[in-house]
Amino acid sequence: MLSSLELGAEVCVFSAPGYELYLREEDGGALAMKRLPVSYRHDKERIAQFDEEHRFVLALRDHRFAEFTGPDVADGTHAYVAGPVPARTLLALFRDSLRMDRPIPPAVGLALTRQVVDVLALHVDSPVFLDSTIPRSVEFNPAALLVASNGSLLFTHVNTDPPPAINTAVLGGADQPYLHFTAPEQCITGRTPSKSSYLFTAGALLFALLTGKGLFSFWHNESVERVLGRKARGLHPRVSDVRPEFEAADEAVLNLLHPLPEARRFDAGEFRRILEALDDAQPDRAGQSTANFLKELDIMMETRRSPGEAESAAGIFTRVTDIAELNDS
Repeated sequence: MLSSLELGAEVCVFSAPGYELYLREEDGGALAMKRLPVSYRHDKERIAQFDEEHRFVLALRDHRFAEFTGPDVADGTHAYVAGPVPARTLLALFRDSLRMDRPIPPAVGLALTRQVVDVLALHVDSPVFLDSTIPRSVEFNPAALLVASNGSLLFTHVNTDPPPAINTAVLGGADQPYLHFTAPEQCITGRTPSKSSYLFTAGALLFALLTGKGLFSFWHNESVERVLGRKARGLHPRVSDVRPEFEAADEAVLNLLHPLPEARRFDAGEFRRILEALDDAQPDRAGQSTANFLKELDIMMETRRSPGEAESAAGIFTRVTDIAELNDS
């Protein structure tokens, strides 16, 4: 399977210091491949950690995690494969929504938010994460999450040990989406990710789902350094600044986005009660399922495509390279 994937047009949709996620369009969906960066191909310690992370994700396949098989070798590095599944990345969904000028409907945002909250509760409260000397953390970056055609989210990775610090790549502007969803202490001081760092990432993701916009949408023309400075001081909008009807979610999201790692907190029961109340307050939701919204986006993209223009894997899966695409531009 991997040999054919190597020859195809796979696209790197998420790149972190510890692993990379690739997707390739297949009949009936996307073939996902998770592999070690080439720089670790001979690092026995990193290979062992990668295998442990695979086993942990496999044990969570009944909790919104993709089922990867392997190990195998791709381009000389350790890899695991899942699929084909009818899916796109969650970051690609944000991009497609903005490109088509079709905002994510509130009902769809709430449905996806509930799924993130379920996994965040697992991340914070489950014995499989707490009863261990290994600092396990779920990857919440939307470029590493898959959205199936039926509206289900599929998480793809659990870090069982902090990967190397990422500040150099982030400060260099190499990956703007990674910058957008990364905790301030992680990209400013060069700390390796902690459990609290992933709470911030989850908070930025929930903000985007509830509002359809990026967390720093009011200042997206500023330099990387200024964005990092605002992030470190907590100078970003509330959910209600974008969607006033979701004011009840303000505090719960801000608790995840606190600039101080030790001050971040998450209460799954409280968040679920808020989402239930917001959902009950929604007007008529006929036809507003996530599956219907995805179909609508696909039809719009097909209709607007130039005559004779071929759809490519890159057109479906590539990550946003300009953070402004997640904002008001």
